[in-house]
Amino acid sequence: MARILLGCLCGALLSGLRAPLGFDLLALPAVPAGRAYFARALALVATAGVVLLSRRSMDGRPNGDLLLAVTLGYGLEGWMGGMAREAASAPFPLAMVALVLLVLREQRRVRPAGGARGAQAGVDPLPAVTPLALVFGGAGTALGLEGIGRILRRMGGGLPLDDTLFGVVFLGLAAVGGLAFGRALRSVGRDRARGPVVSLALGVGGAALFVGLMAASGVATPPGLRGFLARFGSDPSRVGQLPYDALIASVVLVVPAFALGTALYCARRPVELAALLLGAAAGHLLAPGFLGTDGPPADGPPTVHSAQLVRLGALLVGLGTLAAARHPPRIPHAVLGVALIVTASAVSVRQVVVRAWSRFPIQSAEVFDTPEGQILIRPSGPLDQVTLDHRPLTPLADGARADAERLRTSLALLPQEVRARGVRVLLVGQLTPGRALVLAQGGVTHLDRSAAWWRVMGWLEARLFRDHAPALPAALGLEGEVLDLVDARARLGSQSYDLVIVPPVPGPAPLVPRPRLPAGTAAVAWLDAGSAVARREIGGPVVLASDGFEGLSIGVVFGIAVHLSAVPDRPAVLDAGPPLCGPSTLEWMALRGELRPHRARADLAERLAAANADGPWAPLTAALAAHYLAQRESSPWESGAQATELVDETLEELTLAANAARPDRYTRELWNGLASVLMGKRDVEKIVRWIRPVAEVWAPWPELEIALALAELESLEPQAAAARLEPLLADPPTDPRWRRWLAVILARAGALEQARPLLLELWEANPADLELRELLDGPPSDGGEDG
Repeated sequence: MARILLGCLCGALLSGLRAPLGFDLLALPAVPAGRAYFARALALVATAGVVLLSRRSMDGRPNGDLLLAVTLGYGLEGWMGGMAREAASAPFPLAMVALVLLVLREQRRVRPAGGARGAQAGVDPLPAVTPLALVFGGAGTALGLEGIGRILRRMGGGLPLDDTLFGVVFLGLAAVGGLAFGRALRSVGRDRARGPVVSLALGVGGAALFVGLMAASGVATPPGLRGFLARFGSDPSRVGQLPYDALIASVVLVVPAFALGTALYCARRPVELAALLLGAAAGHLLAPGFLGTDGPPADGPPTVHSAQLVRLGALLVGLGTLAAARHPPRIPHAVLGVALIVTASAVSVRQVVVRAWSRFPIQSAEVFDTPEGQILIRPSGPLDQVTLDHRPLTPLADGARADAERLRTSLALLPQEVRARGVRVLLVGQLTPGRALVLAQGGVTHLDRSAAWWRVMGWLEARLFRDHAPALPAALGLEGEVLDLVDARARLGSQSYDLVIVPPVPGPAPLVPRPRLPAGTAAVAWLDAGSAVARREIGGPVVLASDGFEGLSIGVVFGIAVHLSAVPDRPAVLDAGPPLCGPSTLEWMALRGELRPHRARADLAERLAAANADGPWAPLTAALAAHYLAQRESSPWESGAQATELVDETLEELTLAANAARPDRYTRELWNGLASVLMGKRDVEKIVRWIRPVAEVWAPWPELEIALALAELESLEPQAAAARLEPLLADPPTDPRWRRWLAVILARAGALEQARPLLLELWEANPADLELRELLDGPPSDGGEDG
């Protein structure tokens, strides 16, 4: 029983000891690879120590039951930690306390009275293979599995839950493989050739790494993935769900897991298990060095990729098997054969570049690996998008406005005197031309950049600014540079910045750090509302920003005093409230990936509404809760406006929020979004009913006036529409969307000459816009008898 309990607790240790996303301010977008791999190595080293200190329960027995127990503990800790685990999930500290107590109990049982060790610890003779050979085998296996695992993780949902399930599948397959194949080698394992048998199994595992890599490459393409899932009645839309993850992990990991499980089953001495675990820890520490890069070469395709780890891992396994084959007595000839085959294959095999799977084909993409994950660059309208393991580091074209609003809101939190003298900013994220323009326009004079992928950040900037030279920081008068994490922390602690801005990165919900900032330095850490941030402990006040109803984010404010009251044209600062409970792990994994952001936004809006129910923000937060709760899955062929559900409760609460006082910055943005949605729907009745009263109270409001002009045009009152919009021509809105609406409505209302300068400006910026070209050409001639 003690052995089973030890296995469960070791599994909990391996699952829970990870470097979480957001353990400090600079690790919010991504975890630095060195810290992540060190945490995994530390877990393996600690497990090796438990094995060595628990000799009474570990020595001289097959390890099938131990592997099953580790699988159980790994899965329970990962899933009981919840959908959005904090730095120490509830079961993890309790499991670690129980593990320490159990190890102490084992030590007392090993030492009988008088201090001499019992005979149990020394029943079997020393193994016939040196621990160093097993260390090589463990390191190579860990490297190869990490190479396959990096590819596998990119095919999943990208959440810690997916990683937990992949680990459970691998450990479960290893237990099954050990019980099935380890028993077949039991007769060999009873004599002193047990050590070479362990190395033989590891050698087979080295060759099995290539089988796993080929399996991953077979399902890492859309045709291969669809064909594989169709055999089981599934499809790629189920990505991230439990059956999908289990199927993908099984086909990729089954052969390497069976081989490793057989080796672990046969390694019945604590020193053998500990050597394998220490070797695996060394492999994790080596992995970032093999993937280190300063960006892909300019004269050819990238050369660094995850599959390279499989080749290096197989080479180490082969060397370890060769070392085992040198030790007598009675070495099976198969050990030497497998050693030669694996070593030769590791040297001669060509590196395989396995691209991450995507639902739709990616055109003209550039892909290369970094220690933190796979960088992918693909076109996205006028700008390119950068992703890290499918997590967008830069916004898509339709999310650029929400991204710009977050930056403006962050700057608006600073005192006027700071903005007047020039703001010094540390951007914890990827700089883009749009971000550089917004920051320069907002009064930033010094802009440093840093994040986990800082080694390739400069190369990415050169790539993103390649066709946008006027937006280069130097061209905009922005000083600053790309910093490594050590320099960034040092400068942050020396009062070198007025503001730290951390843009949100969709995907797993990070922890919310508690940074210690020097006096005079503020920070805004933005969290994507489409992540499960409603389950996070936030503590401090938050600001809201979005592009209408789209791209909702909350920014956690540090180092600056803010007031929870509505101030006209100032950012909306709200109480974050306590974290919500649920949904359960299985409930969350049952949701399809595209539905999870809808659920997460509704949960966050519910949390904000409950926290601010008795304050000045009650109408606004109630409107948000009603809106996001009303959203439903829509057809992919619908426009954004058509896919947006508007209910009367949302409109009533928004009206209360707008009529209570002059709208704050965020309330104004919501009303602009509401007007845009109603215009897209061509809903004249709701424009007149809801937009007109607010526009009359807070005139002039250009965006609402444009919506009312469209309603008049749709109601066959073109003269009234042209008269309403004519005053706006002297100072048109800066947002290109509203400038376009203004020009098009004027032209269709008959005021083509007034609209022509705006139409020309817009058409020169977007020559592919056929509607603008049609309006500039004017109405077609009716011909007539004279031709």
